[in-house]
Amino acid sequence: MKTNNKRPLSVWGAVILSSLMIFISLGFCSSAISIYTVPVTEALGISRSAYATTSSIRFITTTLTNIFFGLLVHKFGTKRLMLLGFGSLITSSVICSFANGLPALLVGSLFLGIGISFTSTTMVGTIINRHCKKNTGTYLGIALAMNGIGAAIARMLLTPIINAHPMGFKDSYRVVALIMAALAVVMLIFFRESDKEPNTEAPEIKKHNPSKVLNRPYIIIALVCVYFTGLILQSLNIIADPHLKDNGISLALVTTVMSLHSIAISASKASIGFIYDRTGLRTSLIVCYGAVIISTPALLLVSPSGVGISLGFVYSLVSAIAIPLQTVMIPIIVKELFSEKDFNKALGIFVAANNAGYATTPVADFIFDATGSYDAWMIICFVLMIAIAVAMNTVISSARKANK
Repeated sequence: MKTNNKRPLSVWGAVILSSLMIFISLGFCSSAISIYTVPVTEALGISRSAYATTSSIRFITTTLTNIFFGLLVHKFGTKRLMLLGFGSLITSSVICSFANGLPALLVGSLFLGIGISFTSTTMVGTIINRHCKKNTGTYLGIALAMNGIGAAIARMLLTPIINAHPMGFKDSYRVVALIMAALAVVMLIFFRESDKEPNTEAPEIKKHNPSKVLNRPYIIIALVCVYFTGLILQSLNIIADPHLKDNGISLALVTTVMSLHSIAISASKASIGFIYDRTGLRTSLIVCYGAVIISTPALLLVSPSGVGISLGFVYSLVSAIAIPLQTVMIPIIVKELFSEKDFNKALGIFVAANNAGYATTPVADFIFDATGSYDAWMIICFVLMIAIAVAMNTVISSARKANK
């Protein structure tokens, strides 16, 4: 990677540009994606389980890309990878805007996976870790909190466009492509590489052998927990919108509940980073896992009744507290378990595990097609999350013993 002689970004410069990137890339292209499920499947006449394969393609691509993130950022630098990411997001939106069937949507999802890889959690984790040496949890929380705000705005902006006519989803994708192009120009102008990438001479990076960082049993357990956490949280996020509609909640109320959820995500991400900086990893994880264990039954029991609608709002607020497990907490877990030398490579692997969980979320739609509801899947998620909380507590204890 070539050295950049320009003055590096300040701490707040890095945070602001990272926040803007997350606001658009995750907010518009990822977190609000469930608004397309019903309109696209109805307009194109495809089943939900078939449509869910687009998410699998996206997450498989993201998983494979993130495995090699450490090598790629070492070779090409952060700015080039970000611009590649924005180019891929634009390409994805353009392809989907002309889709008349599943094949085009699958190709669009391939580019979406590449784009998200270089414009979301892994990239922001690298930028913040490089530029912000103190209060990294707080800064990560601030940057990644913009995902929720972006998703809330995306829902309010794009939902009327999607529902304007049967093929309105195509117009929505065109709007997203224009927004992506504008952000790419901003990042091209204002983002600067750090003067020197740390540990560029590390032989482990040159050989790029992922097994080098997976050398302890508790790290493998942590990786498995991250995988299942990604599966659970992403699947619940995807099915929440259609589940509310399937259970008789009006479109207007669904939009309100899910927009509130997106806004609450922003507060939770900023808060959990602050909590980590003050109390440590164990407390932060307990708060997040507890939120899943409480909110999943609330989503399961939603209905058009007063109590059922109230449970919908409980889900939207409490489940938001768990979302940092997919974003803020991954770089923090890696920072706690690995040395600075292995950070980028380990971060890529852990984000890859998280995205591998995302890739298997169609299991929820297969259960829906088989049973006619998402109820069985939510019960499975509830039980799994309790097991994950216990396992990660063991991981923290083992890591502390190993580091003594």
